[in-house]
Amino acid sequence: MFDLSSEEKRLIKRGDLATLAQLDQRGLLLGPGENSTKYFGRLKALQKNLKEFFDELHAKKEMDFYGIKLSVTESMDITHFDEAGEVTEDKFAFRLNWAPGFCNNETMGLLFAGCALMDNEKPFVLFLIRKAFAKQPKWFVYSRKELLAHESTHIAHMAYKTPDYEEFFAYQTSSSLFRRAIGGLFRSPRDTYSLLFCMLSMPIFQILNLLEVTSFNLAYVAIILYIWPTIFLLQYIMRMKMLAGAIRKMESVVTESKYAGAVLFRMTSCEIETFAHVENPVEWINEQKELRWDLIRYRFIKKINRE
Repeated sequence: MFDLSSEEKRLIKRGDLATLAQLDQRGLLLGPGENSTKYFGRLKALQKNLKEFFDELHAKKEMDFYGIKLSVTESMDITHFDEAGEVTEDKFAFRLNWAPGFCNNETMGLLFAGCALMDNEKPFVLFLIRKAFAKQPKWFVYSRKELLAHESTHIAHMAYKTPDYEEFFAYQTSSSLFRRAIGGLFRSPRDTYSLLFCMLSMPIFQILNLLEVTSFNLAYVAIILYIWPTIFLLQYIMRMKMLAGAIRKMESVVTESKYAGAVLFRMTSCEIETFAHVENPVEWINEQKELRWDLIRYRFIKKINRE
């Protein structure tokens, strides 16, 4: 949980960049279009909701949370957040350790490792991971550090709407080159289900033909079924090429090259795609007038490149 002192509240409402930078580093990012008043209102509501949650949990020791039975004894160890913070600090320049987290298998599927539960409107966030992670860093094919780092990016982005790159950023926390490369391929459940349908339909048609239930021309079926996956993959390759170009441009203006990804993480999908094609990145960055961009310039952009 996080507490805002009276002085911090005053400075946030004033839009003090040093104070906003401290909050940004804790994963409490300014959202697109937010001014200091809206940002303060969101933080105040989040702090209130988290306090009410913790007060009820510690008073009752156990509570029902949207059908999930949570116990104070299942609370995650703070060191679990620290190990995930090492990853998110390196990738995106923030460490998130204020959200409640529980090691609880309630309502989890057989192979489900965990998730972040978020209500962007309320607002409220909560980590839920398997009980096995309470005592061991790995379970099945999952790593506790990577799981928490992955979900931390989603929580940090709670004020954003960036479906095109949300999973790309989240999977950059993985230690696997393969997962980092293809993690952003599926932007929504619809993408996943559509691709699975196309891939699994071909064997079904083959079986139906063998059983003489149907007599489809499998060559035509293959062409029809694989057109969409091919287009889908080509679009992803083009997006990744565009992102790589945006990162290279950003590396030329940030204080350290590792912050290029941190800046893109704080941009909207539209901003990323526009920035990838600008001829003068410094000029474009200085043209952005939101408080979010004032903070980005304060934290990450070389002084020589600021207006």
